[in-house]
Amino acid sequence: MPPIHNPAASTGSNVSCGGVTIAPCMTQPARSNRPHGATPRPRPPAKPAERTHRVLRSPPVFPRLGARFDPRATRRHTAQHGATFPLRKLRNEPTALPPPPRPCLRGRTDFDFTKRTHRLPPSCFRALTFLLLLVPSRIANAQNEPTAPVPRPNLVLVLCDDLGYGDLGCYGSTTIRTPHLDRLAKEGVRFTDFYCAGAQCTPSRAGMLTGRYPARFGLTFSLMTNAGAGIPPDETLLPEALQKLGYTTMLAGKWHLGDQPRFHPRRHGFARFAGLLRGHDTDPREFWHDDQIVDREAPLDTLTQRYTTAATDFITAQAKAKKPFFLMLAHTSPHTPLAPGERFRGKSAGGIYGDCVEEIDDSVGQLLAALKTANALDNTLIVFSSDNGPAVHDGKDGGSTGPLRAGKFSTYEGGVRVPAIARMPSRFKPKVETTPAILLDLFPTLLTAAGGKPPAGRPLDGTDLTPLLTNTGPRDGDELFFYFRDQIQASRTGRWKLKLTEKPVDPPELFDLSKDPAESTDLAATHPDLVAKLRARRDAAQEEIKP
Repeated sequence: MPPIHNPAASTGSNVSCGGVTIAPCMTQPARSNRPHGATPRPRPPAKPAERTHRVLRSPPVFPRLGARFDPRATRRHTAQHGATFPLRKLRNEPTALPPPPRPCLRGRTDFDFTKRTHRLPPSCFRALTFLLLLVPSRIANAQNEPTAPVPRPNLVLVLCDDLGYGDLGCYGSTTIRTPHLDRLAKEGVRFTDFYCAGAQCTPSRAGMLTGRYPARFGLTFSLMTNAGAGIPPDETLLPEALQKLGYTTMLAGKWHLGDQPRFHPRRHGFARFAGLLRGHDTDPREFWHDDQIVDREAPLDTLTQRYTTAATDFITAQAKAKKPFFLMLAHTSPHTPLAPGERFRGKSAGGIYGDCVEEIDDSVGQLLAALKTANALDNTLIVFSSDNGPAVHDGKDGGSTGPLRAGKFSTYEGGVRVPAIARMPSRFKPKVETTPAILLDLFPTLLTAAGGKPPAGRPLDGTDLTPLLTNTGPRDGDELFFYFRDQIQASRTGRWKLKLTEKPVDPPELFDLSKDPAESTDLAATHPDLVAKLRARRDAAQEEIKP
């Protein structure tokens, strides 16, 4: 349908057409700025539509520390400075964009972070000064704040009776299987030159628990039944010192420091006791629980496991109580008479003696398992050793000294050198230690580990082995003395050992233990000056170490 022409719209007045009057349209044409009667300017041809994309530029740099990002400010910034460009150019080729506005700090527009020549505004210097003053104060406060106390380590001392230097796999035995002790040696410190304080039971245990040569208090012989003698009441034993530090203490096994009531282990620092007051080769063989005798004649083949069960129960109870503890597990095996438990009888290639040693190894495995179950294994210092060398005079039932000479009751190496292992991976790394040490050293070493100090007022012969174990220093002192009863029969100074024979009229012997641990070559004739020097030091110690 063709458009209807309205003449009134162009003239602005009524028009008569065929007798019909036509009024003008109410809609007025748009006003124009051009002069009346001017020719209209032709419009340029329209460009084809083109898709564009608005580019969001980076928001302005924060004007001050702590300023927050404001999306509305970003939109205002984009509305003022944004640019458009074809999308196809963005995909296919780089497009030259107009430079973004310079960021400003407090109204400045000449700051360019890409140039190092500009100086920071004063506000930044004030903020940096505040931080430099704040950080040291925070560090000082952190240092002054109380930290969680480091838990004191538990202490476990396992002592065998007459165990030979060559009776463990980690010390060269090929007939006796000791996997748990071998693992202990692999994870800890294994000593190659470790000595007892005396070549028999009572003196060795007395020296170990006091840190003093037993000749200082007259206990230089093994006690028999109803001997009437024992550890002096004025001597401070290791469990007594540990009790003062808050440790719970227990002895499981052999005491042998007096069988009279005044010498009872519960009167010398052990809060708990399960075992024998004497050796298992004496009658009657009474088994005690604390202050009560629970078995008048304890079967020999049950003793090792009874000690072990009491020890593991103690560990479990102390773990629940969350208190540090000291446990001494003193086996009566492999001292003769030999009586391995039923599970181990006839199982070792080392004979009945090997059966007993393998049962002890199993006992150590039970201890490790109990400590692990109680989540206390990593925080426990474990020490394993023997009171003296094996009873080689008992033949195949007496154990092995390996390459060493003689055995129990002798001050040759086979009687006084014993196996020794210490394990605590959280404090010291595994290694083989060749520095000479002695059971006397356990008193100050364990006391130091517990955070204590040796009692003052009396000489201490043992030396703290902590520097040696932790590789932070040597052992203090290099001279050790070996007694038979109340006489110093041998001494070791460095690599040299002076050995006096049982007969005073015989000349002394001299051995270089670094080359001759079997003491097979006497060098006294070739080093007379050294023999005289060591003899003088031995004589001086004999006069000084007295009750």
